[in-house]
Amino acid sequence: MLVFAPDTAQAQAPSLVFGPNAISFFGGNLPITEVLTVVGDGGAVTFSATALVITPAGSNWLSVSPTSGVTPFKLFVTYTPQPGLNSGNYSGSIILVGDASNSPLTVPVTLGFEGSNCVGAPASLVVSPVILSFSHQIPGETIADPQPPEITSIVVGGCNGSDPFHAFTTSITTQDSGSWLSVSPATGNTPVTLTASVDPAGLVSGTYFGAIAIDTDVRPTPQLVIAQLIVQELPKIGMTPTSLQFLTPAGSNPEPQTFQVENVGGETLGWTSVVATEPQGNWLAVSPATGVAPSTLTVSVNSAGLNAGTYTGSITITAVDNASNSPQVLPVELAVGVPSIGQNGVVNGASFSTEAVVSPGSISSLFGTNLATETVAAVELPLPRTLAGTQVLVNDVPAPLFFVSPFQINFQMPPDVSGTTAELVVVSAGVRGLPEPVSVSPERPGIFTAVSGGTGQGAVLNQDFTFNSSQNPAAAGSVIQVFATGLGATDPPSEPGEPAGASPLSNTITTPDVLIGGIPADVFFSGLAPGFVGLYQVNVGIPAGTAPGAEVSLVLIQNGISSNTVSIAVQ
Repeated sequence: MLVFAPDTAQAQAPSLVFGPNAISFFGGNLPITEVLTVVGDGGAVTFSATALVITPAGSNWLSVSPTSGVTPFKLFVTYTPQPGLNSGNYSGSIILVGDASNSPLTVPVTLGFEGSNCVGAPASLVVSPVILSFSHQIPGETIADPQPPEITSIVVGGCNGSDPFHAFTTSITTQDSGSWLSVSPATGNTPVTLTASVDPAGLVSGTYFGAIAIDTDVRPTPQLVIAQLIVQELPKIGMTPTSLQFLTPAGSNPEPQTFQVENVGGETLGWTSVVATEPQGNWLAVSPATGVAPSTLTVSVNSAGLNAGTYTGSITITAVDNASNSPQVLPVELAVGVPSIGQNGVVNGASFSTEAVVSPGSISSLFGTNLATETVAAVELPLPRTLAGTQVLVNDVPAPLFFVSPFQINFQMPPDVSGTTAELVVVSAGVRGLPEPVSVSPERPGIFTAVSGGTGQGAVLNQDFTFNSSQNPAAAGSVIQVFATGLGATDPPSEPGEPAGASPLSNTITTPDVLIGGIPADVFFSGLAPGFVGLYQVNVGIPAGTAPGAEVSLVLIQNGISSNTVSIAVQ
């Protein structure tokens, strides 16, 4: 119970009152703290507190903290064992000074030993606590249990009759031989407070045990402090696939699709789902709405009443309890009656290679649905960027167009495209389609053929400028003109949609290798064909030893990349 000193100040002036009205310690080898409450009578009082040791003079066994405050306030008055204190009685004071009418005030403090049990008591090592518990979540921060992460009050001596000051050392062992447990300071003198800590980096889920041994020259020694670390891996949401895309003609609904919610972490993952759509709502649904991973969810779309266009939505998966990456969002894209490029639908316009890689400046083709409302070919140069209301955007820049139709578009890949991928979007009648990535390579040679498709008789002129064919073969030793695309950069460079000039000629930076019938052939010119866009011409001599035939193989190799193989007729 608090007993407050009587208030003798005038009612109109604030004064200090405190409780208890005196503090007494029974000394020993453990620090002792008492609470002193200071209040203001008649208003708040700003004050300071000072610990004064009267006997023995100069000793530091008495302290107070904090040393200042504003009422109402609690002070902590502490007795700390000191060398040189003998059995007996000691006195001190806490002096309170403030802007109060009764300042200063003195709080008497006494320290003493009663009885002879402390005199000559044998030295002993006291350690508290002896068990420490830690927990850690992966990923996350280390979280200590209510037991604080430290070893407190390690002292030597049962009371002041024994010398409490002894040197100590510590050592650590762990059950797994790991280095996750540490203590600081590792050596020193008692009494002392040691701090134990854990570093769980690299540890997997499980329970780990360790021990801190504290050794001195007194008994019992060593003393062990047991540390337990529980490492738990949080659940983690995984989704496969990571996005969904629906394509459907206007006025119809696409088939439902599924995705999986998985727990790629630890523990148990319960989840809930929330659907969001824009710009028009209520077209997206998911089932079930809740579950426990692993789960398969079905996503359905009601698009029959939507206008042609592209719509976006999302499905958000949130963990019921804690998870390391909750929430996770699955993007959903819906295209209703929009231009759609088929998967790997962008190809070299000469070879139609299934590798689906194109090069800057080359003639390219793309295939899909709803690409244009009519079939139209460009009739003038430079090539238009819009044809019959259709555009091909390469990284959002309109590309030159040769030809458009509902299912195929021929265009020039802009010469200034850089990087290894580009994003293509078809816009038709004001409706923007879904983006389609395409791989880009500096060179991707393709030889044109007499019949579009990339195989069979090559698009080749004989030395007399007539078409090479089985009825019109070229003579061994003569020079033929091979027409291709995708042979890379030229000097001077070409401009998008502009025909190549005749003077100066645009020569390829790298001259291709040519094999005719498997035999290397001499190349006399390699560059853009004058007056054409994206069309390369390679003038090559047929090796004198080439065996005659109606289907002699012809291949271009540019920087190690081979073109499609076509045939020529040799007599």
